Amino acid sequence: MSFDLVVAGISIGIGLMNAGVVAGMYVHMVRSTRNIVCTVRAGENGEVRIDDPF
Repeated sequence: MSFDLVVAGISIGIGLMNAGVVAGMYVHMVRSTRNIVCTVRAGENGEVRIDDPF
């Protein structure tokens, strides 16, 4: 293995780890923002219910 190949492998590994961390943070932010916005739900018989997390 040449030095360039080792450096390229390390670089690709670090890039994949960073992509995984960014995806994890994105999923975490999406899940936490779902609790901020209230949800309006309508039932089959016309009842309207507001799910407010606060």
